[in-house]
Amino acid sequence: MNRLGGQHGSIPISGTSYAAPVVSGLAALIRARFPTLTARQVMQRIESTAHHPPAGWDPLVGNGTVDALAAVSSDSIPQAGTATSDPAPVAVPVPRRSTPGPSDRRALHTAFAGAAICLLALMATLATASRRLRPGRNGIAGD
Repeated sequence: MNRLGGQHGSIPISGTSYAAPVVSGLAALIRARFPTLTARQVMQRIESTAHHPPAGWDPLVGNGTVDALAAVSSDSIPQAGTATSDPAPVAVPVPRRSTPGPSDRRALHTAFAGAAICLLALMATLATASRRLRPGRNGIAGD
């Protein structure tokens, strides 16, 4: 299903909002069919079975349209040592955690002040309600 009904017939569904879940679902199907494949090999399978535009990358279809049937039914698996094998892991520096700045403390103080105001309002409401509910007071003048 890659078309929607429109006023003038069916129109194709396209764009990244449509492509991302389709490709994600296809990757899940490939992983279910071939559980030993690496992420890189799954990507290669999707790319190698896609229908590519004749002139290469195209602004309308990007690198092409996926072919889910070909991706999950083909038994050929990318071989290790080719351009599709996983690269060596690269060490990524972990950023150091900084101490909270004044803006972080300001937000905390604002939250505490708001909570205190809400608590005072609740206490005032309860005090007013308890006065009205005292026994023996009926609210008639002169009693």
